[in-house]
Amino acid sequence: SLVPKERQLWLLRNRSERDKGVQLWNVSFHLFGKLLEKRVRARDDDESWDLFADPEEGSTLKVDFEKVTRGGYTFMDASSIDFKQRKDPLDDGLLESVPCLDELLIIPTYDELKKVFLQIEDEDDKPSKKKKKKKEEPEEEDDDEEDDDDEELTAEEAGLEVGGTVTYDDETHTITRISKDGTSLTLKDEDGDKVGPGIAVDEVEKVVRKKKKTKKKKEEPEDDDDEPVVKKKPKGNYKKCTACGGTGVNSKRTGKCVPCKGRGWIAIKKKDDDDSWDD
Repeated sequence: SLVPKERQLWLLRNRSERDKGVQLWNVSFHLFGKLLEKRVRARDDDESWDLFADPEEGSTLKVDFEKVTRGGYTFMDASSIDFKQRKDPLDDGLLESVPCLDELLIIPTYDELKKVFLQIEDEDDKPSKKKKKKKEEPEEEDDDEEDDDDEELTAEEAGLEVGGTVTYDDETHTITRISKDGTSLTLKDEDGDKVGPGIAVDEVEKVVRKKKKTKKKKEEPEDDDDEPVVKKKPKGNYKKCTACGGTGVNSKRTGKCVPCKGRGWIAIKKKDDDDSWDD
């Protein structure tokens, strides 16, 4: 991948592994060098932490690391750095025995970069027509956990997508673009300024928004069917229907009351004077 990454090479002696002598350490800037720069800038006037690498007046670094998991990968991230002034300078023999870091760097030529960028194959690199059976080589076991951060983490593996929110350099940013291979991001800060492209996925951390809990509305009990209302008494000589109680609805509430024909009231007939009740 041609995605740029900021890494550092260090020559160090681990006091817990003195038998290994001087070791070469290849590490991401954001896992160690970034904190080291902050500690050097925060020094007091009477402190010479900026000369920590000097062979004569330098310091021994006491570094604490903690495991950080991002996108399914585990990294050793420097959490604190202290400077301890050395009593004696480094031996001249030690300095002469270690390699020069500048000479260890492999700097490809323009033509080599062009071939990689344009994906041009050399004649020697083209596969032959006859397929040769490859001998199975035993896999080398790697017990060094420090090599975990060499694998390129993709946005899909980290659960990132365009429009998502991440933290980068302790500030909140929005992802505006993801490279085709998924390993590089372009961001936008809170002021709307563009950051990138070329921001590696393992240099950011996804911000997970907590969903607001919605309160469920209490279900209100359904009202029972309204009771039939007693109809208004009409003008004249009427009496309330005893069958429906003046509602005009039958007892099953399926239709009109038959005796009062749905009126709720029954007219009272007057007794004629010429009617004889003695016969």
